[in-house]
Amino acid sequence: MITGKSGTNKSEWFEKCKPFFNCFCFFTNGQKILYVGSSEGQLPCLHGIRFLSMSWIILCHSYAFSASSIRNMAETINLFDNWPFQVILNGFYSVDSFFFCSADFLVTHVYLQQAFKTDGKIPWLYFYIHRFIRLTPVYMIVLAFYTTLDSHISSGPIWPDVDVDPSCQSRWWWNILYINNFLTASEQCMGWAWYLANDMQFYVICPLFLIALWRRPVIGYSLLGVTFAASTITTFVLSYEYNLFSGLGNIVRVVDDIEDFMLRWTDYFDIIYIKPYTRISPYLVGILLAYCIYKTRQNGSFKLHKITLYLGWIVASTITLACMYGLYHRDQSRVEIAFYNSFSRTCFFAFGLAWVIFVCVTDQGGDIFSWIPICIYLMQLHW
Repeated sequence: MITGKSGTNKSEWFEKCKPFFNCFCFFTNGQKILYVGSSEGQLPCLHGIRFLSMSWIILCHSYAFSASSIRNMAETINLFDNWPFQVILNGFYSVDSFFFCSADFLVTHVYLQQAFKTDGKIPWLYFYIHRFIRLTPVYMIVLAFYTTLDSHISSGPIWPDVDVDPSCQSRWWWNILYINNFLTASEQCMGWAWYLANDMQFYVICPLFLIALWRRPVIGYSLLGVTFAASTITTFVLSYEYNLFSGLGNIVRVVDDIEDFMLRWTDYFDIIYIKPYTRISPYLVGILLAYCIYKTRQNGSFKLHKITLYLGWIVASTITLACMYGLYHRDQSRVEIAFYNSFSRTCFFAFGLAWVIFVCVTDQGGDIFSWIPICIYLMQLHW
């Protein structure tokens, strides 16, 4: 029998290292990635929503990033003035669905299941360290690649020819601390990483709501309500005070020229689009929905009357469609714009999405979900 210097049998050593080697196994990981089943306690419809939202983001970014090669931007803006293109112009809502799903399943749903098993005793240090380790390594690898090798992997008229983004040279540590969303767009390193900063900041404070909901539900509801109201009011005040526009859905009616558009877009992006205090509302709705689903499952089956279901679908559909297409060919006052910015992506869209998830989880989705099972898009892709 062959043994190592320490006398340990090589087969035993291999068995101990097998979990490590499995991390690099094509077949083992292929089965996990392509597995479309649903384990106990999961919310399969969330995976479908995340898939559709990511597809929506990719579609919108395909248009956005190709815009840098357009010479006659003024003429291109006129092409946006059609009803179907509102799906692209209002693609920002796809980001809110990720905030919503992150709070609903990845945080609240998992926490409540664990709290039920341990009587509310959660290792909070592990709660934070696990999240940081789960996100940061791959985040820093991408950042390092972006700042050193990005210019070498391709070439072309719009491909960057500079190895280091000037912002990354002096402000890369803002990304490691997940506070880069407090910089302006021109100061950020990897500007699209503002989402990770917001998501981490929401994750840091969410135990305040989770503990309150678990121990004193009334206090938890109050905290959620006060925070939601504060975020909505803050967005309204900032939007009105700085005379921001209402996103891109009505771009043709609010923009006189491309220079004016770039200035107003920068203000919109820096002041309310990337700030946690204006983007937290969908996250709060996700926490509330997850808690309601948990209590519903604890109390047994819960069935709504058919009339209630029909009314719920009508209201949810009306809200989401109004957010998506409501600005088309509509002139807005300063107050209307502030109201839209305060409620569209935070309250109305999140509540519309909450209804879809709730009826799916409680098996009340109706016939449409019997022949279009949204969970077929389930893919277990992890960091």
